[in-house]
This record gives sequence, C-alpha cells and structure tokens, in this order.
Amino acid sequence: MNKSHKGTVKDGKFIPDNSLEFKMGFAHLEGKEVEVVIKKKGKSKVRQYRYLYGVVYKLIADHTGYSTYYTDIWMKTMFYFDVVNGIRVPRAKASDSFTTKEFTDYIDNIRKWSLEFLGVRIPEPNEVGME
Repeated sequence: MNKSHKGTVKDGKFIPDNSLEFKMGFAHLEGKEVEVVIKKKGKSKVRQYRYLYGVVYKLIADHTGYSTYYTDIWMKTMFYFDVVNGIRVPRAKASDSFTTKEFTDYIDNIRKWSLEFLGVRIPEPNEVGME
C-alpha cells in the first residue's frame, strides 16, 4: 500500500498537515522496511486552470467572438489531440492527464500562436496576479 502525506518542512523537520493520520499510517508498519520519497509540491493545477480559462481562453474568445467552451475545443484540436483515423480529436483534460510541465507547454503554445496569428498578446500568469 502506498500512501502520501502532505506537510511542510521547518527547521529540517517534516510537519505533516494531519499528524494523527501520519502517525497512524506508520503504526502497522512497525518493524518493516519502508521507503520514504521526498518531492517538492508542484504548482497548483487549479491556478493553472483558472489562468487558462479566465485569461488565455477569455482573451481569445473576446477577440474571436467564440465562447470559452468553443475556444477550449479549438485550442485542444490544435495543441492537445489524438489522431483517430487521420482526424485530430481533442483530448479531454482530466486533472491527472497533464503534468505541470505539459500544462505549461500547452499554455505557452497557445500564447505564442495567439500573438502570431491573432495579434493578441496574452499576459504571463505573474502579470495578472495568478502566479
């Protein structure tokens, strides 16, 4: 069984968000060999989605007259798709289907395309307070 616990590091010590659950997670492992993996928490996908829909798609939609819904389908058809029988089919963006890097690359590709083909400059997340 794999279980992850979120928390912070203070003075070189891990402080779990839920200390009771953290302790209970180890209780049944007494005397057993375990592996502990440490990784820095990535950017929040919720913020990325807010930026994508609230800034990126909105600016393109406002410029073209399409809704953000159709803009999403349009952008996925161009930058995030599968090819089925020779036809581009937009992929669904389930929250676990994109890594943070893939999501960032997807947005960057849209931003570059928007500037080049629409003449619409889409600001960086830090320029609109969404970093």
